[in-house]
Amino acid sequence: ELFGGEKEKMFVVYVRRRAVVLKLPSERVRQLEESRGRSALVMGRKTMKEWVVIPYADAAELRKDLKLVKEAMKFAEVKG
Repeated sequence: ELFGGEKEKMFVVYVRRRAVVLKLPSERVRQLEESRGRSALVMGRKTMKEWVVIPYADAAELRKDLKLVKEAMKFAEVKG
């Protein structure tokens, strides 16, 4: 909970070193790892199974995955 007791939903955790980190179902993260060479987010020694790192060379490349960003937004909505 944040200010005023309202709950916030998160679908993008942050942008780091030319990458965006999105929250998706763990099955989808595994699929992206296998089909597109993406990787699950690793924090210290822990692999975050519902977070995938999507690297980009520039903003134009990021726009190509707008569908994936929308998928993450929808997942956050359902998870509540």
